[in-house]
Amino acid sequence: MNIEPKFLYTPIEVREDLTISEPEFLQYLRASGTQKILETLVIDPFNEALKSDGKPKYDFGFKITRTDMSKDSTSWQPIFEKFKTYLEIRADDSKAKEMSDLKYIEGLGYCINIDLIIEEIEKRKKENTSHSEYPQMNWPRKKKSEPNLRDIFIPDRNYSEINLENARICLNAKRFNSGLENEVINTYKGINQEWLFRETGFNAEKIPPKEVSPITRFREIVNNYVLIQLVREDKGNYPELMNIIIADLNKIKSGENGELSRLYNVSKQDDSIFINIKKIKDRLDSLFKFNTDVRYTIIP
Repeated sequence: MNIEPKFLYTPIEVREDLTISEPEFLQYLRASGTQKILETLVIDPFNEALKSDGKPKYDFGFKITRTDMSKDSTSWQPIFEKFKTYLEIRADDSKAKEMSDLKYIEGLGYCINIDLIIEEIEKRKKENTSHSEYPQMNWPRKKKSEPNLRDIFIPDRNYSEINLENARICLNAKRFNSGLENEVINTYKGINQEWLFRETGFNAEKIPPKEVSPITRFREIVNNYVLIQLVREDKGNYPELMNIIIADLNKIKSGENGELSRLYNVSKQDDSIFINIKKIKDRLDSLFKFNTDVRYTIIP
């Protein structure tokens, strides 16, 4: 590295008329690049060195601790869709032929063994769940009483080495980037979101109807056009829905009667529990709803 850069920023001011000055606009344009430089040059190399070193705790006058994370991430929409298809196929199978786990029960209709249903859901859940394990380095949080760090000098050093000076510079780089995110990037976006609301009357609380989404406006800031767009997003409540179904089936399996028995047309045949296929499909339909949110796009 031929130079030792110094970075600084001034917070973007939120004005009543929502104007953004030319220096503020240019500062916003540089902000993400500045963050990336500090991440690439300082933060990532030092953090990776700590992870590779493997120690549970470091004390540099401030403490950095390691947490070994384990995470399961499940995609519920394909589980829901494949489960509905499974029920439709089994409904046709039960009408076509007599099978031990699929049968017509007088007074209840076409039914399926509850064990098959639970097995199908668990199978689809396993197919659509990814597992990850990774170390996470926990840095000290900035206290409210601490002033924001708005300028930082980066000496020419090897930040893959674990030592006190690198730790201090890395902490400062993280604090600088956090301040830049909150006081420049997020403030710029917030001003433009509020500007769009004043122009159109729509925001994350007052969501536009489907027929007018997306809401798009151009705004001129210091001889540059900014595209501001608000998009309505309707997403099925797949995790909530499927977890209710799973809970219902487990309660029925454990012998709970009452409302669930009537809801699913439950019947005990010898040592097996059967539930009505149409009732399961009706339950899925009754539980399904859209969770509505919005997404903003602001360019640049």
